[in-house]
Amino acid sequence: MKAEIELSDFMQRWYIQAPFIIILLEVIAICVVRSVLAFMGIMKYRRKRDECYKAPILDSSYFSGGPSYLEGATQTEDNEEKK
Repeated sequence: MKAEIELSDFMQRWYIQAPFIIILLEVIAICVVRSVLAFMGIMKYRRKRDECYKAPILDSSYFSGGPSYLEGATQTEDNEEKK
C-alpha cells in the first residue's frame, strides 16, 4: 500500500515537473543556438575586417612605375647622400 502511494506521489510530481523541465531545456537550447550563431557572425565580421585592413604588398613591384616627379626626387636625395 505504501509503495503505491509513493509511486502515485512520484507520478503526480513528475506530471507537474515535466513541463518546467521541457521549458528549461528549450531555453537552454535557444541560448546555445544563439551563442553559436553570434560566434559565427563575429568570425565572419573579423574575417571581413582583416581583409579590408590587410597590408599592401611591400615588394619592389609595388613601388615601381611611380610618377616621374618622384623618380627625380629620389635621384636628388641619392646625390646629396653621396656628397
